[in-house]
Amino acid sequence: MNVEVDHLRKDLKEATANFGKECQEVEKLKQVSSTYRKELNAEIKARDNVQQDLRASRTAQTLMIDRVDEMEKRNRALKTCVADTFNH
Repeated sequence: MNVEVDHLRKDLKEATANFGKECQEVEKLKQVSSTYRKELNAEIKARDNVQQDLRASRTAQTLMIDRVDEMEKRNRALKTCVADTFNH
């Protein structure tokens, strides 16, 4: 019986030591996971900012294209008006 009790105590010590090691590994993994989560959130925020800037750039480009088109229309209208004035 004493041999079995000694064996069980030895197993308990080993299990306790292994449990402590596993707890440390879990904590390390939690820290790594937390770091990755922070990095991921930073990347998501950066991506969102780039997408927002891209939308703003597209809007600005569209406005500039519209302005150029309007100026071309005015220029054609002015040329037509001047040509009509000289032809009459």
